[in-house]
Amino acid sequence: MASTRRRQQPRRRVWPKVKLFLLVAVVAAGATALYPIWKKAHPDPPELTLRYRTATPATAAAAKPSLEVFNESKKPLPLSAVTLRYYFTADDGSYAFNCVQAAFGCSG
Repeated sequence: MASTRRRQQPRRRVWPKVKLFLLVAVVAAGATALYPIWKKAHPDPPELTLRYRTATPATAAAAKPSLEVFNESKKPLPLSAVTLRYYFTADDGSYAFNCVQAAFGCSG
C-alpha cells in the first residue's frame, strides 16, 4: 500500500539573501553620502582643445606647424599647468627653434 504521507519541501534559506541585500544597501548609501565630498576634492579638469594645422609637405626642409590651445570651460587654468609637446623627426639631425606669434612668451 502506498504511503499517503506528503514529503516535506526543504526549507529555503532566506537569511543569507537578506544579509547580502542589507550589505549592498549599506554600501550604496555610504557611497551616495560620500560622493559630494569626493567630488569636491576631485573636480573635473578644464576642457582643453588643441587645434593643429600645417601647410608643410612631408618632404619639406622645415616644419611649420600651427598649434592653438583653447580652454573650453569657464574654469581658469594657469599656463604653468599646461604642457604642450610636438614630436617630429629630422633626417639630417640639425634643428632650429622659432616661436612666431606666441602670446605668452617663447622658450626652447
